[in-house]
Amino acid sequence: MTVQEIEKHNSDQEAINKLIRLARIPRLYRLLRILRLFKLIRVFKYSRILSSFLAAAKMNAGISRMLKVIATIFLSIHLMTCFWFLVAKLNDFNEGTWVSQMGLIGASRAQQYLVACNWSL
Repeated sequence: MTVQEIEKHNSDQEAINKLIRLARIPRLYRLLRILRLFKLIRVFKYSRILSSFLAAAKMNAGISRMLKVIATIFLSIHLMTCFWFLVAKLNDFNEGTWVSQMGLIGASRAQQYLVACNWSL
């Protein structure tokens, strides 16, 4: 092969790689759905139903605040876990991602989730 043929082949490969990256755009839509969860958290924070439930349960203000903090922490850990796994999935689980390094490509979803949770913590 001549140098010109090699350069043409390389430029063709780069064009194909760009097209493949464009195919990942629908995956970014999933990320937008995650951002909607943050909006839902804000709505949940100021929910009247939650306030009326806490008033009916007659909980101490400190205990209800502690439960809210714990729920927020668990939700944050879950979102970071999902995001951590999403980053590896967007890279198609290539050999540099933590999923392939840990040998979890064929593992069950529960095992993948627990390891991702460990990594996110």
